Amino acid sequence: STTLTARVSATQFESEADRLGVTTSNTLDRNIGQLQANFDVPLLRSGEGLGEHLGKLSANVNVGYQNLSDFGDLQTIGGGLNWTPIKPLRVLASFTRTDQAPTMNQLGDPLTATPGVRVFDFQTGQTVEVTRVSGGLSTLDASQRDTFKLGVTYKPWDKVNLNFQANYVSTRTDDAIAAFPSASTQIEAAFPDRFVRNAAGELTLIDARPVNFARQSRDELRYGFTYSRPVGPQPTPEQQAAMRQRFQAVQAERQRAEGQQGQRPG
Repeated sequence: STTLTARVSATQFESEADRLGVTTSNTLDRNIGQLQANFDVPLLRSGEGLGEHLGKLSANVNVGYQNLSDFGDLQTIGGGLNWTPIKPLRVLASFTRTDQAPTMNQLGDPLTATPGVRVFDFQTGQTVEVTRVSGGLSTLDASQRDTFKLGVTYKPWDKVNLNFQANYVSTRTDDAIAAFPSASTQIEAAFPDRFVRNAAGELTLIDARPVNFARQSRDELRYGFTYSRPVGPQPTPEQQAAMRQRFQAVQAERQRAEGQQGQRPG
């Protein structure tokens, strides 16, 4: 099976600020054109050919393209396998590589300098007042995120709603876009151009605009089980259909009453 998707969106952000009698306004625009394709391909059928020994196997491939008017082109590519070697056991594996752009605000927010911000200077061990610079940074790079997922589900009995699950997710992001972290000796060593000191070595300015980190890594493993069963007598399909009809009738009556109230003269 194949799914093809095309999307177009437009976003506008307007802001106005009044600081110490100085009014500044800013308008940001972002138009996005997006194309995406998803392909699901059966590889082996259970009980047929190799599927008689290996079970059921299918593959998934997805590709995507985006054009952002204020940034440029982004791409997404991924694929996965869905394998059922035996009926109670299911294994899912996938890999996705995604380009991610900075937000409109991270790119285009107006530059703002706020004097008199008190911070602790870890180099001198003193609390000082600095000018803090905030706003957008047009030179931010796109980040690239690689995500690998592996999941296993095991349902030992057909008539008992008991499932054992385990999921492993590994994420690596190059040039990750993030807000500027709190000042510390390690952060100043990593971003020395964001900290300005005078001739006496006193901290006078911190540029706190967003940054690109070289890499972020995250590994997550979750496992557990779920079990559920109905308590008490269960309604028959006919009773369920009757309850749905009664609910729909109540909803229709409520909407009709609200419509009549809205038509009454004020």
